[in-house]
Amino acid sequence: MSFNANLFTSAGNYRRRIVPAILGMALIFASTLFIRAATVHKQDGQQPSAQNKRRPLPKPPKGSRGFEQYEGKDASTRLIGMGATRGNGIPRKPVAPLEGIALNARPFFLWEPAPQGMSYKFTLYEGDVYATPSAKIVFETETKQPQLIYPETAPALVKGNLYSWRISATPATIRDGSSGSVMTGAPVRFFVLMDEDAAAIKQALVDAGVATPRTSDERLRQARILTEYGVWYDSLRIARELSAEDAKNEAVSSFYNSLMEQLDQ
Repeated sequence: MSFNANLFTSAGNYRRRIVPAILGMALIFASTLFIRAATVHKQDGQQPSAQNKRRPLPKPPKGSRGFEQYEGKDASTRLIGMGATRGNGIPRKPVAPLEGIALNARPFFLWEPAPQGMSYKFTLYEGDVYATPSAKIVFETETKQPQLIYPETAPALVKGNLYSWRISATPATIRDGSSGSVMTGAPVRFFVLMDEDAAAIKQALVDAGVATPRTSDERLRQARILTEYGVWYDSLRIARELSAEDAKNEAVSSFYNSLMEQLDQ
């Protein structure tokens, strides 16, 4: 009996020691699982933002940015450079990435020219017109030139909001009342940088001494910095203006060609 009593006493002491230990280990394990699950949920969850808001990737320590894929839920639809729309002289095709960035709230738009005797209708939509064909039209205008600077009289663009634009080419015969057909090009998307991101880029221009360029060389340096940040529309505008001023400038021609090559990647 003495032996059995000691055995039960020892067993009782063992249970009193091991049960709390097991419970403690179980609690730690459960807590770990909870923390890991919460971390994954936080990483996978969307950041709070207003509808249609878009933010660019931060600039990497080295190299340029703006021509790579975005992260997040809609990554497959937000490719900046790959599959861009520049064609081999195909009329109405925007000379722009599938989704580009503008710093200036009055972006510069450029597209492939159509044959002579045609005019263009520029249409700007709210959101992604490719995904939502019934997207609201923000602005429309006609022009005979294959380019457009967004007018001051047009509705102001909301910083961070996604927009789409496309070109329709109209033959002169239609304008004269004869037969013909309106040719509509593919749409592309863009957004104007929000204040925080715009401030970072403007500071980079200040640091480089080209915030208010006075010479062609300074304007070209400004365009190169904008390109590093993926600001397509402003870079293209500067390149076109410099090319118009001096078509024989090899540095300008080389920079413009590099922009076009980025669309072909």
